[in-house]
Amino acid sequence: MPVGSSSSGGGQQGGNRAGDRQRNADPPRATIVVLDDDLLFRRGITRVLRSEGYDVIEVDDSDGLAAALEDGPVDLIVADSRLADGSDGWLRAQELAERHGRIKVLAITGYDTDAIAAVGGYTGVDGWVQKAGAGFNVVRAVEEALASE
Repeated sequence: MPVGSSSSGGGQQGGNRAGDRQRNADPPRATIVVLDDDLLFRRGITRVLRSEGYDVIEVDDSDGLAAALEDGPVDLIVADSRLADGSDGWLRAQELAERHGRIKVLAITGYDTDAIAAVGGYTGVDGWVQKAGAGFNVVRAVEEALASE
């Protein structure tokens, strides 16, 4: 579900979409949903992406992702591989992205990325970034995923 402080339980982070936008008058570069059950990691990635001018919606599970996609157009989903409920974040992101038109998917993982790539684990995603050092690499990975065909 979308997460944050504006409602009880798992409410939406920072209110509504308009409340998630940067405080300046510039339109966002793209709308990105960050799907990760790790609160600190998700907030860190969100902060980095917002500082680069992206409109970011935080969610911590696949139900939240589905709700965010129903709420309005999204350009990219940054999805963790394994969520707290045991579900596959990449697979769920890919399924929902296809259902809502072609939304790009950027895989993010704490696992060994070379081993995952060797077995075809990145099939169907538009890019990937490893959690270790993601703060330094996520902007480049997002830009590449958004530019991919």
